[in-house]
Amino acid sequence: MKIKGICYDTGTGFTPTYFSRDKLTTKTMQKEIKIIKNELNCNAVRIYGDRINRLMSCSKIAIDNNLEVWISPRFVDRTEEETLKLTGECAKEAEGLRKLNSELVFVVGNELTLDMTGLLFGETAQKRVQYLWHCKDGSFALLKERLRNSNELLNQFLEKLVTYTKNSFKGEITYGAGEWEQINWDFFDIISLNRYLPKSEKEKLVREFRKLKESGKPIAITEFGSESYAGVFDKGPGRCDPVDWKNFEIKDGFKRSEKEQADYMKYDLELFEKEGILATFVYTFTEPLYTYSKNPKKDLDIGSCNVVRVYADGHIEPKKSFQVISNFYKNH
Repeated sequence: MKIKGICYDTGTGFTPTYFSRDKLTTKTMQKEIKIIKNELNCNAVRIYGDRINRLMSCSKIAIDNNLEVWISPRFVDRTEEETLKLTGECAKEAEGLRKLNSELVFVVGNELTLDMTGLLFGETAQKRVQYLWHCKDGSFALLKERLRNSNELLNQFLEKLVTYTKNSFKGEITYGAGEWEQINWDFFDIISLNRYLPKSEKEKLVREFRKLKESGKPIAITEFGSESYAGVFDKGPGRCDPVDWKNFEIKDGFKRSEKEQADYMKYDLELFEKEGILATFVYTFTEPLYTYSKNPKKDLDIGSCNVVRVYADGHIEPKKSFQVISNFYKNH
């Protein structure tokens, strides 16, 4: 495993009323990037968000700290035309940074069937997620047909997006693909997968890796990770939401387990190394909305993929998964 990284959010508008890191400052970015480099033992960071100035500022900080950077603009609930325009603007800025670090990689999109309008039913990302997952619990034939249509449209758009991006950005280009997306990887230099799978689907994942290796292209895991509750290893991350967002508390039946999150991380990292994966990016360093509390009902961190606990006053502390990642990246 050559590239050992983590995902870092510089601020993303996931809903019309929620921007993930409204209080993020340059000072905080500098502090957290140093933690990622010196304490988490990463040699790379995937920097995402929808504010281009922040993406570039944070990327420069990471480059100055001798980290390989994968710039990953993420524009939620934008149309195809808006996504194309904004990604192109980001690509122009990224090319300037690439001259400082030629290894810089540009991630043109992330799970666009959910993030972008027009590929799946639903005017917001939240509704598209609900549409997809509701269907997965229902008719498989219906799901397959819906995804077939969305994948055709997605690949048509990605061909256009990559061509447009290459007008400005001259480095390597990739795309963060969800497990339901079937991508034409001919457009890309690196195959990049977001994978959150239960232990029971290990063989399925290994078969996917080995099939993709036939292309001769390197494979990256641009997202993997887990929430911090007992049973997540068997259920699979993201399969259910422990948080009751109406009351901002944890639903009944969920018990905090940092150990289970840590065990999941170790299991995945060992698997990815065994399968010859080029790059891994843990999701994620911090999601400040998911604050930690000693009160189990108010411990929203249970429902996050954070590798640090975020307290109400904003300070952070490493979780057990942090130490597992740190040790693995240091010794492999």
